[in-house]
Amino acid sequence: MTILVCGASSLVGRDLCNLFDNENIEYYGTYHNNQSLSERENMYKVDFTNNNEVTDFFNDNKHKFIVCIFLIVHTAVDVCESDWNKIMKVNVDAVDLTSSICAKNGIYFIHLSTDNVFDGSNPPYFPSSTPNPLQNYGISKYMSELRVCANYQRHSRENNTLKRKCNYNDNDDIPDIAVNDDKEHDKDDYINTGKMKYCIIRTPVLYSINDSSALSNNEVSNLSKNIMDLRTYIKKTEDDYYILHPVFSPDLCVFIRTVATIAIDKNETDKFSGIYHYYNPDNRFTKYQMIIKISEFLDISHNHIYPVNVSSKTKRPYDIALYDTRYNIRNFPLSDFNNTIACGFSKFKHPKLGKYYNSVTDTTTATNPNIVINQQPTYFLMFDLDGTLVNTSYAHYRSYLEVFSKRNIEFMTYKEWKKYINYNNIHSYIVEAASKLANHDITELQHILSDIRNEKLEFFRSFAITYVTPTKNCLKILEFIEKNNINAVVVTNSSSSTTDVIRSIVPALNKITHWCFRETYTEPKPHPESYNVAFQKYYKNENYIIGFENTFIGYESLRHTANIVYIYVDRDDEYSEEDKWYYAKNSFIFDDYKQVMDC
Repeated sequence: MTILVCGASSLVGRDLCNLFDNENIEYYGTYHNNQSLSERENMYKVDFTNNNEVTDFFNDNKHKFIVCIFLIVHTAVDVCESDWNKIMKVNVDAVDLTSSICAKNGIYFIHLSTDNVFDGSNPPYFPSSTPNPLQNYGISKYMSELRVCANYQRHSRENNTLKRKCNYNDNDDIPDIAVNDDKEHDKDDYINTGKMKYCIIRTPVLYSINDSSALSNNEVSNLSKNIMDLRTYIKKTEDDYYILHPVFSPDLCVFIRTVATIAIDKNETDKFSGIYHYYNPDNRFTKYQMIIKISEFLDISHNHIYPVNVSSKTKRPYDIALYDTRYNIRNFPLSDFNNTIACGFSKFKHPKLGKYYNSVTDTTTATNPNIVINQQPTYFLMFDLDGTLVNTSYAHYRSYLEVFSKRNIEFMTYKEWKKYINYNNIHSYIVEAASKLANHDITELQHILSDIRNEKLEFFRSFAITYVTPTKNCLKILEFIEKNNINAVVVTNSSSSTTDVIRSIVPALNKITHWCFRETYTEPKPHPESYNVAFQKYYKNENYIIGFENTFIGYESLRHTANIVYIYVDRDDEYSEEDKWYYAKNSFIFDDYKQVMDC
């Protein structure tokens, strides 16, 4: 008998699986879109909005589980308010079906709910307090609670074949069924008596920050995105009115693990049954107060973020402080938010370029070696070229446009181009077009591709003179690199011949001596090979590995190698202003290298 984690790739699911792995607890997990879990033998791909898929999964595997932990949820408040049908499928219907199957098969069901089932007008709230959700998210979660309770109540009655009596407990939503515990029961006995029950755990806002988590995946860590956006001329506001009681997800996982392992013990299956509150009585902040704490830790100004101290027009609970008297919350981990800041954001904290230099010397150490001076930090800097150090996009676009026009083939618009090169490698587009011209003849294809490359390069030489320019204050960081002998490398998808053209127009680029061209590696971006090759060739054990990119595919290529990533955003790029893909990435955002040097 073991545990099933529905939603192993969710915020809590990742932390819970890590806990089970560390403690050698046997479990299975489900995922939907996270293909990184597909290689694990204990993971199943299941779409819980597909009733047939869920039913088939449990029909095939229900004998493996004694506990089901349901963590699948849609928490985006804006989606919840605008698309009730979508939220209903995930937050209500999926819970209803899964808990019904588990109840029928005697599987103990642990369901994660929310403090948003309350209106926040009269805290603290106990498990027996009357829910009054204000938003669709809270309404959907309250409905899911009622479905779980109803399913286990119904199946308890249907499956009752042993002599029993019902004792009602004020803290339980369904009858607490007493059985003769001095005899040994097998699993079928527990199904029949109804002793296999459920536990609904309500929690406040959850957060977790680990290497596999995006900062944008929860309400708390997402606050850092406004701080790590170094474009301080963009004024922003943050709420300083509503009270939050954030709970660190790994702390909650210890509580869930306790409930799950108690449920596996046949003599203790009634220990946690009904609705429980898990909370941190020590954490009480507004969003703006949390922003201040994060910015102080990262040593980044928050002066461009202004507090909003009045109630918003959107219905939101003011203060949903939870409380539970049936167990001692102090017996469980309670991480102070101030301490978890360091845990979560240390990987982004670093001395800012421009403020610290590693070329400092002190002649006194030569005569007196006992004198110790502060060692300056060292950096290994990795730069993309096109769009990051130099503006080349329009020159590349015009060159390809001429090549395609020469062959009477329609090419994309410039806005379409900007979107395409952000998410795809242009080589794939060229190969597809060339394949059609060659009628899929391999030999002819190679000739056409060679001609396209040569023609494109010649057009690029002419357009580059007019359109290739350094990005905003790029020269400033190049001077910093040269002056302080910083170890740096350029990693580009462009060929060496194309790069030669760019370097002849912007000779300051030659201040960086290490280069990885397209010919240096096999797989183009977004494959991580390019940056891995650069790292292996040029890294010299510097303290900080910092990378600079400007596209989605570049970020995906870089993030595996660099500890810290900066994304350059062209403020004149119409597409980037619309898409804003970079807000979802674990990175700093800037559009002027002075922001990197002076922040």
